[in-house]
Amino acid sequence: MRPVSLRFESSLLEQAYHHFYTQWLRGQARIAIGIGIFLFILDGLIDLTLSQADLSRVWTLRLILVLIGLVGLGYTYTHRFERHNQVPMALLSLIGAGGLIAIQLSLGSGEAIRYFPSLMLTTFWAYLFLGLRFTSALATGVAIFIIYNLSQRFQHLPDILLLDQNYDLLAANVIAAFAAYFSERQRRTLFHQRCLIDQERQVHLQHAMEDELTRLPNRRHLEQSLERLLGEEGMQAHAGLFVDIDHFKPVNDRYGHEVGDAALRIIAQRIRQATRDSDIVCRLGGDEFFVILMDVEGTDAAQRVADKLLSSLQQPLTIDAPDGERVRCTISASLGIITFPFEDATPSTILSRADRAMYRAKAAGRNGYALFDPQLDLQGRSSNA
Repeated sequence: MRPVSLRFESSLLEQAYHHFYTQWLRGQARIAIGIGIFLFILDGLIDLTLSQADLSRVWTLRLILVLIGLVGLGYTYTHRFERHNQVPMALLSLIGAGGLIAIQLSLGSGEAIRYFPSLMLTTFWAYLFLGLRFTSALATGVAIFIIYNLSQRFQHLPDILLLDQNYDLLAANVIAAFAAYFSERQRRTLFHQRCLIDQERQVHLQHAMEDELTRLPNRRHLEQSLERLLGEEGMQAHAGLFVDIDHFKPVNDRYGHEVGDAALRIIAQRIRQATRDSDIVCRLGGDEFFVILMDVEGTDAAQRVADKLLSSLQQPLTIDAPDGERVRCTISASLGIITFPFEDATPSTILSRADRAMYRAKAAGRNGYALFDPQLDLQGRSSNA
């Protein structure tokens, strides 16, 4: 964070803060302008002690300033406010202060002095209430100080009184500037900390939803994806492929788990390459994977993907073992295909039906696929009973 401007060194972080700040500023500015208009009208009680001629001029100025304030309030409801807010809000502060100075200039020095506290309140309002960034508020406060001193060429206040007012206005600027600086610094620090916490939460969430070995989504991610798809209105037809690697245990037993893990990573990569970017490939655990084929037109499309996947997995695997030996092995897979949605479909029933179809593929000799068939499934259950 830069020490004076308080901008973040990272442009992405600064952009994120700008979006957050703009949403906060919109609400803050509405409150500040609304209360500012109310207090400005209430401040008009001071005017009741003026003569009729002076009162007419002062209230004309007040009416103009109130209308400008309402325009500023309306501006916070526009789309332009998101991109352009500092200059318009700073200008609104200067107009408010300039209006008070104009009221003072329209009166004699005896009456004008009573409006000086309102000018100081406007300074504090710009720094601490309107929600301006520190640099914008500082520029506004300095501008008010300069404009006030230039205006005193026409007011002819006693030097000692002008010196006293300058001290008060300068002190108000210093106090409010420090308060605004530390307020924005704290707001930015809290925002940065919140971003770090969100990033850490995302990392933990990703780890919780990701298979550590293959970096594919895990079973929890799969179940949530299925739940989300089943909950969509007007849901499209999808398909699920339950992939089980045939005779994978001997690979682990013969070459060791490090070679087995390397083989699983290659298998995961091949499954990912055989599917579309829109499809979801997950590792259930061990040598089991599941693929959600998004928006498929019937079982023919799913079978084409299954053929492509089986062909890819049959290609020999070449792995460098820890002892320096280059291991070359060939694997195959059994696939179960299920299309959904179907009546009373849940993530559990989708996985269960695809699993039963996969075991039918294994029973048929492995290295192939089988479609889930409700009739065959019912017959199998009856014979088991």
